[in-house]
Amino acid sequence: MERGFCRLNRRWKAISLALLIATITVMSVYVKVYATLQESSSMYVCYIVWELDHQPEKYWNLTEPDPYILEAIEHPGECTEPFPYTESTFWYTAIWDDGDPETTHPIQPVPFKYNGTYYDYMFYPCCTYLRVTPLDEEPEAYWNLTNPSKYLLEAIKNPGKTIVVGMDSPLGLGEHKGFTFLYNGTYYEYDISSVDWASYPLPKLPKPESVAAGLGATWVIAGLIYVVASRKTKKI
Repeated sequence: MERGFCRLNRRWKAISLALLIATITVMSVYVKVYATLQESSSMYVCYIVWELDHQPEKYWNLTEPDPYILEAIEHPGECTEPFPYTESTFWYTAIWDDGDPETTHPIQPVPFKYNGTYYDYMFYPCCTYLRVTPLDEEPEAYWNLTNPSKYLLEAIKNPGKTIVVGMDSPLGLGEHKGFTFLYNGTYYEYDISSVDWASYPLPKLPKPESVAAGLGATWVIAGLIYVVASRKTKKI
């Protein structure tokens, strides 16, 4: 019985070591992959839809629209406000066609039907990011801001925060040159940046804590198996 129990302990130690190595490896790799995806998933998009006056050859039925595509449906022909694409369930349920592989956008959205109306749609990446920083001293050159756009006003109210600008939305910068301006007695500096964005749906991965919970469950199951096996060994 003692020899059998010792063999079981040696096997359990080997299994535990292998499981520990596998757990650390899986989590470290997954966290890197998740971080990379999160960097991409922080990208913002805008939806725009058009009503079709005919039934397309290929379409799918939209039954549960999320708020983002619903906003586009309620305002056909207009771009929605920017939103993180991972928050839209429509993004993951929409059907995509291979289209023409020789074009720059080989993956094309398939029209959908909602409440008896057919719609075609597109998504546009919002690649313009605006950030405003207040200045402590008067700059050498500046211009006066009198009528800020909603995006510029939001940036002024949230200094240092990156504001995502809607598709084809005016910033209210006019013909002014230079990155410093005066508004309501305060001097500001602004900068605008853009990022590259993938033109196809990216996968949605579970959060690292969910993966960790799954790995933890594996440890619990392994522990229960060990307890049951050790009890059987002691009875022999």
